[in-house]
Amino acid sequence: GRTHIFKIHTKSMSVEKDIRYELLARLCPNSTGAELRSVCTEAGMFAIRARRKIATEKDFIEAINKVIKAYAKFSSTPRYMTYN
Repeated sequence: GRTHIFKIHTKSMSVEKDIRYELLARLCPNSTGAELRSVCTEAGMFAIRARRKIATEKDFIEAINKVIKAYAKFSSTPRYMTYN
């Protein structure tokens, strides 16, 4: 499911051909489509900041660390309550 969502959101982006979408999907357990869209957007921003025209798998992994992992700190789910 998440693998397919990543492919949909990266269809209009300039990305490397050998990105492992399955790996990216496994790094984002229980993520919504909106969160995955944020990851794709952030990966594009990492590429732009590095003055590159193509987003790499490394950009996506950094974006996951920024968006998904940081989001877990501020989520209003029970997981957040046990985190603090």
